[in-house]
Amino acid sequence: MRTGELLLILTRCSIIAAVPLPAQDWPMWGGTPQRNMTSAMKGLPSSWDIKTKKNIKWTAEIGTTSYGNPVVADGKVFLGTNNGNPRNPDIQGDKGILMCFRETDGKFLWQAVSNKLASGQEHDWPEQGVCSSPLVEGKRLYYVTNRGELVCLDTEGFLDGKNDGPYQNEIFKSPIDADVIWKLEWIGRIGCIMLHNALTLLPAHPPAGGLLGYR
Repeated sequence: MRTGELLLILTRCSIIAAVPLPAQDWPMWGGTPQRNMTSAMKGLPSSWDIKTKKNIKWTAEIGTTSYGNPVVADGKVFLGTNNGNPRNPDIQGDKGILMCFRETDGKFLWQAVSNKLASGQEHDWPEQGVCSSPLVEGKRLYYVTNRGELVCLDTEGFLDGKNDGPYQNEIFKSPIDADVIWKLEWIGRIGCIMLHNALTLLPAHPPAGGLLGYR
């Protein structure tokens, strides 16, 4: 999806019958570990119009590229994109970005920023940003960066004024930045994969564990 806006449909369409979830939540790609993409909700809108705002609750600016991977959990919307429309004027250039918005009104809350790999398009295609769809469980979010890192974040970011978890080396620590709990670097650290340059890796929900990879 190449777009500069995230649209939220007026009536939530993020419930799945397989697992009882709060009406607002769609905490992973596919909604549940079954990934069957179905919803138990009735009376969902079948059309919407950006100009007239028909069935549109709010819009929010994201980067210039995203892969249609938002999740909704903990009163927030999370999705991967690039840095095509920088939220922080001090952070410019091609980056991998995970953005967090408030679900009720689309207010931008915080972002996680990842630099591009030095190997370039061999492993990290330009301007593609974060292709991974996040997974949220409680106050923890899991996703894979464009650098091939499995990262756990605090869903509150630094808005709560605390640096949680054992990882304390965040470069950016303002209220609009992500609070990293821990990260696992696959390239070099465990030397087990050669990343596709736009591979989408999806954390699988416990107890299944592991990762699912899609091109």
